[in-house]
Amino acid sequence: ERIAADHPDWTITIEKTAARLGGGALPGSELPSYAIQIIPEVLSANALALQLRQATVPIIPRIKDTAVLIDMRTVMDNETDDVVNACRSIT
Repeated sequence: ERIAADHPDWTITIEKTAARLGGGALPGSELPSYAIQIIPEVLSANALALQLRQATVPIIPRIKDTAVLIDMRTVMDNETDDVVNACRSIT
């Protein structure tokens, strides 16, 4: 809601996703997760993802089709303001 308030031109939804685990003993394994899905109206998904990666506190999203996904499995409760602030810095 806070991100949507700052960017009314973005379509923002919460999506069920699967977070991929790293290599090692479980390569290719997935865990159920949720992601913030952002479809920007003016920017491309690549441009938005790049700006998020370059934020003061970098946010590492992934791109699916024309959407940017921020997997919340990787965001701790005390880091949600960092996500909001990174999105707020997007021009």
